[in-house]
Amino acid sequence: MTDNRIETFADVLATISGRAANAWVYLPVGEEWSLASRSITLVSDEVSPEEEDLPDAGVPEFAKQNGLTQAIDVLGLQDVVSNALCQRPSATPEDLLRAFLFYRRQDAFIEFR
Repeated sequence: MTDNRIETFADVLATISGRAANAWVYLPVGEEWSLASRSITLVSDEVSPEEEDLPDAGVPEFAKQNGLTQAIDVLGLQDVVSNALCQRPSATPEDLLRAFLFYRRQDAFIEFR
């Protein structure tokens, strides 16, 4: 889904397996992310090698206009969700959010106990 429709991050997490593999998940800039956070998946714009290191290189205008930033690529979030569900098949949306936030902070998969 990359139809420029903002939805909740809970909706994105619940449907991440069906998202375009070449897209990114965008979340609000400067806010603590939650299941209720505004979110969207968009394919990033192509940029030249000279522009790659600019802070918002490739961020689509729609995301900029709505105060959203690249949070994680779709494939990465699919891996996070898959790992969480392998450990905890009945993982709740809150579990998936915890797994995502842990991955963002630690660059590693969470280990549920």
